[in-house]
Amino acid sequence: MDFFFSSTKHVTNMTEKLTELNEAKGVMEEKKNDALRNDQFIPDTLPGTHAGPSTSETAHDYDVTRNIFPSRLSIFNDVLKSLEHDSETQMMAICGMGGVEQTGLALSEDTIDARADRLRNRFEQMLKGGENILVIMDDVWEAINLKDIGLASPIPKGFKLLVTSRIEKDCIKMDIETKSIFKMVGLEEQEANSFFWETVRISYEDSERCTIGKAILNKCGGLPIAIKTIALALRSEDVYAWQVAQMSLQRHNLEDIEDLDGVVYNIFDISYEHLKKDEDKAIFVLCGLYPDDFDIPLEELLRYGWGLRLFKSAYTIDEARKRTYASVSNLIGANLLTESYPVGCVKMHDLARAFVLSNISKYKQASIVNHGDKSKWPTKDTRESCERILLVCKGMYDVPEDFDYPNLALLKLMNADKEFKLPEVFYKRMEKLEVLAHDHMRNPLLLVSLQCSFNLRTLCLHSCSLVDNDISFVGDLVNLEVLSIAHCHIQKLPSTIRQLKMLKLLDLTGCIDLCIDDGVLRCLEKLEELYMRCSDEKPIRFTNANCDELETLSRKLYALDVEFYKNILEPKRISFTKLQKFRISMGCFLKKRFALPDDIYSSTLKLVTNRSNILECNFSELFSKTEELHLSVKDMNCVEDIAMPLSQHSTFCMLKVLCVFKCVDLTHLFTIPTANGLKQLRSLKVSSCPVLKSLVSSSDRLNLMELPQLVELELNDLPDFTSIFPENNVSTTHPLFNKEVVFPKLSIIKIVGLKKLTHIWACEVSNGEEDNVSKLREIEVIDCDCLVNLFPRNPMRILSHLEELKVQRCSSIEVLFNMDLGKIEQLKCSSKLRRILCDNLEELTEVWRINAEKNPDHLICGFQAVETIRIDRCKKFRNVFTPAASNFDFGALKDITIKLNSGEELEV
Repeated sequence: MDFFFSSTKHVTNMTEKLTELNEAKGVMEEKKNDALRNDQFIPDTLPGTHAGPSTSETAHDYDVTRNIFPSRLSIFNDVLKSLEHDSETQMMAICGMGGVEQTGLALSEDTIDARADRLRNRFEQMLKGGENILVIMDDVWEAINLKDIGLASPIPKGFKLLVTSRIEKDCIKMDIETKSIFKMVGLEEQEANSFFWETVRISYEDSERCTIGKAILNKCGGLPIAIKTIALALRSEDVYAWQVAQMSLQRHNLEDIEDLDGVVYNIFDISYEHLKKDEDKAIFVLCGLYPDDFDIPLEELLRYGWGLRLFKSAYTIDEARKRTYASVSNLIGANLLTESYPVGCVKMHDLARAFVLSNISKYKQASIVNHGDKSKWPTKDTRESCERILLVCKGMYDVPEDFDYPNLALLKLMNADKEFKLPEVFYKRMEKLEVLAHDHMRNPLLLVSLQCSFNLRTLCLHSCSLVDNDISFVGDLVNLEVLSIAHCHIQKLPSTIRQLKMLKLLDLTGCIDLCIDDGVLRCLEKLEELYMRCSDEKPIRFTNANCDELETLSRKLYALDVEFYKNILEPKRISFTKLQKFRISMGCFLKKRFALPDDIYSSTLKLVTNRSNILECNFSELFSKTEELHLSVKDMNCVEDIAMPLSQHSTFCMLKVLCVFKCVDLTHLFTIPTANGLKQLRSLKVSSCPVLKSLVSSSDRLNLMELPQLVELELNDLPDFTSIFPENNVSTTHPLFNKEVVFPKLSIIKIVGLKKLTHIWACEVSNGEEDNVSKLREIEVIDCDCLVNLFPRNPMRILSHLEELKVQRCSSIEVLFNMDLGKIEQLKCSSKLRRILCDNLEELTEVWRINAEKNPDHLICGFQAVETIRIDRCKKFRNVFTPAASNFDFGALKDITIKLNSGEELEV
């Protein structure tokens, strides 16, 4: 079944979210603890079932955003039943007020018609292919016409529609039957009690707070977000704070649903007031400015916060950034923010956002996402107190004539159509403006009237068009300290920029064929951070004077994005000594996408050059700070060749991602001490290194290679490669993994074009050896013609987490699982293997080959989660398992497809 999402709300980065959910197809029943990410029906383990405080001060910290409650189990099962293929139900809904946790996924589109057309075409294609489709419409606030999402009524066979909404009537208006509307209510009393006391962490002996806590809990209405937030606010507070909280909540009547909203707001107010630091409060309020369900970039919080002077006594941008991270961490700990899927972003719950925006006189800001909803605009009596406004301009042609906010300090305009225009004198009345941000404004902006904004400290123009691509007006903003013109495709940094003597951060990311007037960089005496990654592979046209000025400027920089490629700038002239954050390439461009999330503050080096250039340019100064390293070095025998000799073993201590490619002289990647120093490495990819034999070299002193955080390993086009850790005995077969290799978190392995590889594991593995790589979820093997053995004869511990096995074009493999039941200590063991895909395996005859002399009739339970087995173009294939009498538990199996060379397809 395929998944589609639709919503009336703005949501970004859905590609990653859709990918995640598609990876989880078919496992909804098995993985209930992962169902509907961030929205959880059942907890992994409910911490206690008691209805009172913990007897210990060290009770487990129970995080609402990571747990699911038993009361959701029946609803979850009912939804699953409705989603089954043989269920006649095609439309269903989950309803409940905010804070009871439904789902959090959505899809946005430029126009309703465009979305409908695109989805309709996609649905028609999928129907022709015989696919089943689940459409999820999240957080629906009004009845939706099915035609707007490319569907007709009645819904065609093969489709199912799941709606989440707070309003049951809207679901009924969409012709969803009442029996198919599943109501989400507050937690049951026992769950709420356990949740509250485990979070607040007090002992039974504290009778006074226990009594007060029960009264507070009764006012939470069973809402997880209310319970969690008030419990965290009161944790470690004295009894007087508990009494104040109780008195504040007593005036609410829980029989009135609107009063229950008031309870939640009151709880957020209590939590807000309990924040210890003013900076934490300020960052929380600033987050409330963003649209609902928005992925809020921490870098924007930093830049806007700097312009608003939120960071008292912060002397550098880098210090303010660290304080931003600290505040966000505190707010997540207080349940006022939540982590977001894109690293470098956070989210604010819609109830927390509504709380901030409900009191303009106190928090002095307004967020207008739907400009047609006049109730969201500040009223006349609050205009003077309104200091911050975010306005989503989509569908607007201009701003209202009465747009007059004399005390405005921050204005963010975003997502305007080409028809939208600002009056030429728009900014003349905003003399107190400190932060101005324009995001995705498609009509060319004329910002001349900004010349009157002498208090402006932060100007961020992102993905905007500028009249004549001219930013010379910026030179008049002499108090500017943060200037970001990212992805505006500017082509000239004019001489007027010299006047920005106070500038600390300059972001030119996405420039095209940029020319910098001589003298500009020299005059930016206070600059700390410089970002100048080009777009469309059109590099900056540095002049000799630019190079001289950048050489001097680099000695003071804390952050730098720059490409030493197709320009005259030489890295050996640049000082890297002070750099803390950087993205630097030599011999290639810095692509927009990186292995780590594309946030502005991860440190990356991409070096396509030779060994002498790396050493001469002192790139080794940056290795200890590098998080992501891409290397293509022609004359490098091992990575240590480019490191400083005295610090080799700790040189790459911060490295999380390493990609090595096209290193023609590389014989091994590391020495064992260097490999064991990579304590934070998560992803390792090695490709197109023709003489590489192993990842590490042999050592007389050390016989263990351990990468404790490695999650992903990819080996591609390594024709001489045989093993990760070399065997001393040249006469024996070398498996890829052996007992000397310990990757305890390895989850994904992809092996392509290893022509000499014969075994991934040895036929026999010693006790405990399988635990070295026991977390594998995905194995993909392609074009390994000498490979004869995938797994050992006792593979069950290795398979305990494996979900998908894909093998293609390996001409020597006869069987996938060659199992000796006499070697397996536990015949009944858990397995998550769901999909087995084989394509073009010339010698494959069976999937399982069972040697069962000692236990011929024993039920084999290790593959009970397998749902799909597909055998494609394997001309010698005869049996799924031999002997045919083998007793397998295939309780989840739905599809066995064997496609012969003739094109004939056999389904079992």
